[in-house]
Amino acid sequence: MSITREEVRDAIIARTPLAKKYTSSAIATSSFSDDEVLAGPHASSLVPRGSPIRIRDVTDPANAYEDTFADVYNPSTGNVTFNPDLDTITPAAADIMELWLPEIGHVSYVDDDIALALTVDCGYWTPFVLTLVTDGDMETLNADIATYWTGSSATLSKTDATGFPHRFARQTLFVNNTGAAGYGYAATPISVVPGDIYRVNVLVRAAVGTCTLAIYDVTNSANITLDSTATDTTQKQWVVLSSTFTIPTGCYQIRPHLGGALVTADTYWTALSIVRVGDTRISLPARITHLGDIGRVYQRLGTQVDEFYRGEDIDYDIEQVESGFDLILPASILGGAYPVYAEEWKNFTSLITDVVTTSCDLDYVTAHACRRIFQRLFDKEEKNRSSTEWVNRWSNLLRHWRAEAQAQENKHRGFRPRWRIPQLQTSQVTV
Repeated sequence: MSITREEVRDAIIARTPLAKKYTSSAIATSSFSDDEVLAGPHASSLVPRGSPIRIRDVTDPANAYEDTFADVYNPSTGNVTFNPDLDTITPAAADIMELWLPEIGHVSYVDDDIALALTVDCGYWTPFVLTLVTDGDMETLNADIATYWTGSSATLSKTDATGFPHRFARQTLFVNNTGAAGYGYAATPISVVPGDIYRVNVLVRAAVGTCTLAIYDVTNSANITLDSTATDTTQKQWVVLSSTFTIPTGCYQIRPHLGGALVTADTYWTALSIVRVGDTRISLPARITHLGDIGRVYQRLGTQVDEFYRGEDIDYDIEQVESGFDLILPASILGGAYPVYAEEWKNFTSLITDVVTTSCDLDYVTAHACRRIFQRLFDKEEKNRSSTEWVNRWSNLLRHWRAEAQAQENKHRGFRPRWRIPQLQTSQVTV
């Protein structure tokens, strides 16, 4: 289910005393009238001068809006004049007015709090494959693809893994051949030691032509012989290519080549795992900067894509190494028949308009947005405190929404990883 920023504000309006919504019986660029609710024996204080207003243009295809402030309220007619006048939308009957308390300051400040709730507070656990290949999980943005991948007789791009089975990958590397035997390769090679055994495991599909997987000996400028013969496929559905291989004599760097046989080949690749058999330590991607951003660790089991399932949780230790983190895993996990995954905590992206959608749960973002709004109101009033006995009027609401936000945090974030500073043991070889 997806929601919009407008729906988040509606939830805030419905669940707090911060604002009300009104439907116009008449509207112009200079005023708004509601003859059903605002018209009546009300005090003029019902709409304080300076109250922030957002007018929603319901006839606009993109549901455009404009912000202004209340100037004069006439209870007998239910009319509110604006200051300044509207100048970007075309008012029409049935337009909606959001009327906020003056303390809010401006409706855009509420949008800012919603944005912070999404990008800082709210998030979700998403899996990524553990690998020595920089961006082997394909998580970097398409705009940054040239930093991590290079094309040879091929153009490269990232695509969303929409409908991908079991959510074991979110993005794919699309290799669009411009010549025969084109491929993409990781821009940063992997340093290796001759004689060591590695395993490669990758998910792939051939939209056009044949997919070809190769491991390239950068030192000797030659492909390395893979133990498995299943290193290519013409399958248009997702399949697994997996093999072990031994580092040849005189080889000190390797890189994967992901491509297609013919000039017409269009191939998709993701979840590229290359690990050394027997290792117990592996570095996490540089984008992970907090211990709390790592959740469960497990193996992706099953040999057929439509039969993939998640294995039992694997105990692990985590160590900070300079500005990043290493996972220390039990022996015989890395380099086994099945790739190892970890969960990463990711925040949602901001909503830049009222109609852009997010998959964040409505109660989740509403709770954190309200907590931020009431914290802002509390802090603002606290600064104007003039008596030690004066009570901040936002205290109870702030306390309530802190509790709501914590309850949502427990529901959505839930699991916290176990970690400790380990007795350092590693099978990685330092060259």
